[in-house]
This record gives sequence, C-alpha cells and structure tokens, in this order.
Amino acid sequence: EADKKWAKDFMLRHGIPTARYESFTDTNKAKAFIRTAPYQALVVKAAGLAAGKGVVVAANVEEACQAVDEILGDLKYGQAGATLVVEELLEGEEISVLAFTDGKSVRAMLPAQDHKRLGNGDTGPNTGGMGAYCPCPLISQPALELVQRAVLERAVQGLIKERITYQGVLYAGLMLTRDGPRVLEFNCRFGDPETQVILPLLETDLFEVMQACCSGQLEKLPLQWRSGVSAVGVILASAGYPETSTKGCLITGLPDVNSPTQLIFHSGLSVNKQKEALTNGGRVLIAIALDASLKEAAAKATKLAGTITFAGTGAQYRTDIAQKAFKIAIATAPGLSYKDSGVDIDAGDALVQRIKPLSRGTQRPGVLGGLGGFGGLFRLKDLSYKEPVIAEATQGVGAKIQLALQNELYENIGYDLFAMSANDLLELGAEPVAFLDYIACGKLHVPLAAQLVKGMADA
Repeated sequence: EADKKWAKDFMLRHGIPTARYESFTDTNKAKAFIRTAPYQALVVKAAGLAAGKGVVVAANVEEACQAVDEILGDLKYGQAGATLVVEELLEGEEISVLAFTDGKSVRAMLPAQDHKRLGNGDTGPNTGGMGAYCPCPLISQPALELVQRAVLERAVQGLIKERITYQGVLYAGLMLTRDGPRVLEFNCRFGDPETQVILPLLETDLFEVMQACCSGQLEKLPLQWRSGVSAVGVILASAGYPETSTKGCLITGLPDVNSPTQLIFHSGLSVNKQKEALTNGGRVLIAIALDASLKEAAAKATKLAGTITFAGTGAQYRTDIAQKAFKIAIATAPGLSYKDSGVDIDAGDALVQRIKPLSRGTQRPGVLGGLGGFGGLFRLKDLSYKEPVIAEATQGVGAKIQLALQNELYENIGYDLFAMSANDLLELGAEPVAFLDYIACGKLHVPLAAQLVKGMADA
C-alpha cells in the first residue's frame, strides 16, 4: 500500500495474478505508454499513500494522460505521486477479501464489497469508500478457494521467501474478471468500510484471533462466523467530500446506543463542550444494519442513515449499497418464502390476536362470522329496515400518515379515517352499519397496525 510499485513487482515475482502494468517517474514516458500500450492502460495510481484518493480509473486515454499530469507532473499528492503505476483496465466486479495471518498460515475472512464511487450507480469521483456489505455473493466458493491458494497463501509464502515477517491483517482488493480473480492492491491493515461489516459477523473472539496471529498459533484456532446473516453499512460524508470536508456541523438523529442489529461507528466526528456531535472530516460515520436478508439489511441501514442529519449543508450518502448483489442473493437462496416477499403470516396472526378484543367492542346486530376471514357478512333483516337502500363510501389517508409517523400518533389516523367515512354516509342520510378497513404496507409492523385499528374501533 505504501509503495504500489513494490507491491506490483512482488506479485510478479511470486506468481500472484494481477493486472498488467508499468511504472514511471517521467510524465512524457507515462503518457506515451498509455497511448501505445497493447491493452487499455487507463488506471493511473500514485505509488505512495494518498489518503485513498490516489487512483484514477480513466474513461479514455485523454483522462488517463490528464491524471498523469496532475499526479506526477503537478505532484497533486506530494511525493506519494513521484512514482506512477499505470495498469491495465480490468472488467468485472471489485470485491475485498481480508485475512488474518500469523506469518506462516493465513485465514480468510468473509468476502465483502466496498462502494468506492461517491454517487448512486457508481457515479462521481473515487472516495475512501461510501459503504460496504458482507458476505458478498458475487464470488463463488471455487473462486474464493482459488483466492486462498493463489493470492493469500502465495503472498504469505512470498514474504517468507523474502525474509519479511508479517503478522496481522492482509487485505486483498480483487477484480473478478472472466479469467478469474485478479489482485488490484494489497493493504497491510483492516479495510474501511469493509471491516465495519465483516467483524460484526465474526463469532470467534477477536482478541483470541489477534493473540493467535502474534504467537504463531493461528492454524490451531478455528474461525467461526455467523451463518445466515448479512451486514450492510452506509457511510455518511460531509458536504464537499472527497475534495474537501465541512467541519463543525451539528449532527442530530444519532441513536443513544447501539443494538445487536443496528450499529453506528464514528470516524470524522467530534464532540463539543455541550456534548453535541459535530462533523470533523470527510467520512463522518457509518450506519450498519444486520439481518437474515441482505435486502432487508440494506433497507434498514439506508433508513438508519436517513434519520441522521448534518446541519447546514447536509450529509452525502448512497442509497444503493449492496444492490448489485440482490439478484445473486435471491438466485442462490434456498427458496423464496412469503416472508421474503413481504408477507409475514406470523405477523398477521399476531395482529389478529391483538385486535380481537377491539373487534368485539364494535359488534352490533346483523354482523355474521368472526375475525380473520377474507370478507364480511351482514344480515340487514336484523335491523328491521323497510325497503333498505345500500349506501357506500370510500375514504383514504395519505399525507397525514407521514405526520403520524413523525409524531408516533397512529391512533389519530384511525379516528380520522373512520370519521371521514361515517360523515360521508351521514351526509347521504344513511346509517353506518359496517366498516371495512384496508392497510397497504411493504412490511407489516404489528404494534403500528394495532394502534391504527384501535383508533378506528374507539371512534
């Protein structure tokens, strides 16, 4: 990471699959190579550390040459860009495979995928990462086993051959090409934001893993991971990032404590004398959610991010983290259930049990049948009407629901809905005798729905 030229040369020496490349200290030679290379030489990297911003994936030759002028010619990142690496543009999905090593053996963690571009749909400039998810289903088990053998184990063995002792975390950034995984970079550290979604899934005590790495006993320690759980993290960045950062903006909406399924990790954040949270950098914090469903985890993490606000210029965050994996996650799932599609039968049954006493309180002569059916029956004869005429009215609530959600006044929606319907019938000179309700939702939240029904019953 500190010297990308050395890293590329190391991979070449030890047969680790990587993109074709050349390195340069002269701008003219670098640009000439870009124009004449036998492959698309469109990836320009500062060889040194550039705060995660020293890599340009150019759209064309002109952009690549411009990157050379800025990084090497103008030394945009200082001496970090005094040497350039120009690489072949690889096509495929980029993923991260981190591993623990004790200097002899190496154990891979669950694969994750970072989202480096600033905007949705992988648009905008490169960043240090705008979100991640784990595990990543984009890499198959055979490919993951190949990464273990041809990347991680070869890297550790190569270090041994070169008499370099390394114990800790080895990070491999990979491109999944048609010809197999190719290494884009190695880092001798945890990755940000991948770590924040990987470690919550580790069941083995992290301290024990670190001790095993330090003592050379990693091979004896089995790594256990949570099964059937996905973690998704959404980064909230300050305005102007990645070029600049906005500091001192008040942060509101932070949860008081973390929960087992929702986590907040701070980064570019400070606290003032009033104990208020303020922005203090580019990437300020990450909102993380865990769920058995990758799609649900992504939705919950995005929703959690949306509840947090930065005063003034606001926060930047992506709303499409993990979407690339949805199709594969569904295709490889053991089967699609009603619950996966948003129909939770258990939740429906729980709601019926909660509203049974409410329903009994609204009974009147003429009502037939019980609660929980797919329709209603009413016997007009029991009301002793002469030549009855059926009058009907339909009402709905939309915008008011948003206000109710913000203020947690769900019963009021029930009052309002019933009152509007009854008033419409009274205006026609009719007596309300039956009321049918319909609640449309993406996912049934039993306490909320029960309060809505209570409002209708009380009215």
